Amino acid sequence: MSEKPFALAVKAVILDTAGRCLLLRRSAANKNFVGKWEWPGGKVDPGEDFATAVLRETQEEAGLVIEITGLAGATTFDMPHVHVVVLCMEAHLTGGTLTLSHEHDAAEWVTLQFLTGRGNPLAVVVACTGSGVEDSYGSGLTPAARAELREREQRRSARFFGLPQDCLTFLRLANDADDQAAAVPENLAILESFIRQQAPDLVFLPHGNDTNRGHQAMYAMVCEIAARLAHPPALLLIRDPKTIAMRTDLYFPFGETEAAWKAELLRFHDSQHQRNLQTRGHGFDERILALNRQIARELAIAAPYAEAFEWQISGF
Repeated sequence: MSEKPFALAVKAVILDTAGRCLLLRRSAANKNFVGKWEWPGGKVDPGEDFATAVLRETQEEAGLVIEITGLAGATTFDMPHVHVVVLCMEAHLTGGTLTLSHEHDAAEWVTLQFLTGRGNPLAVVVACTGSGVEDSYGSGLTPAARAELREREQRRSARFFGLPQDCLTFLRLANDADDQAAAVPENLAILESFIRQQAPDLVFLPHGNDTNRGHQAMYAMVCEIAARLAHPPALLLIRDPKTIAMRTDLYFPFGETEAAWKAELLRFHDSQHQRNLQTRGHGFDERILALNRQIARELAIAAPYAEAFEWQISGF
């Protein structure tokens, strides 16, 4: 039996200044995936390049004129008679009025909250550690007690975020001498079991090019697991203050209202907040928001803050 032929498709990841992206809902006029939400885009015509295809498809499906700003990533999926390779391009609006074709019956500018509220599950996994709890804060506490303290902080911040407790998982991994998660076979097996059970399409995690050894270990294990999966998730590697260097493939801008909310969320991690106040002269909230301001300046965008990500897909 011959293998399935390949087909090429493109999608436009269109972001607005609030960090929302445009999704379209497939109408009953489609043969497949009726009622599912997707980015604008479609098949690449014979002799057509990717950029021309994504501009044409966005105009046809949404009535919008866009400018491509970068490559967001790539993925694949199987149809009954063809194997589809999809190239996703980041873009912003330059003109047009949102007008749907017969292929779609609804459109929304969405955030992660929108997606989770419409049946797209969100799972948060935390590697248990007491690292970062200073003696002055947790005097006399054992490593296990410090890990329990950090877990309580994580649970409080998750409640503030609005994350249901059954979506939050704590993994008891083997840690190194500094109480950081280690890239060892037993940890790899635990993490792989969790990822296979969740079967995520998208994973947010720290970048591996980082001074934090726990971040390095988690990144290495997730990449190893993804390489073994038939349908690996896309990885969004977030830039944090300990990141050494990375590409910025995708960013989410935000304003002062969102920054105030984020600062309050970060202060629920009181052990980290107090450590930063003592060692750096500013809190955990300001340390993260200072980086977000720096990213916005580097990107030369209008928003005062931004989070930056590098997109990675196993096999591409």
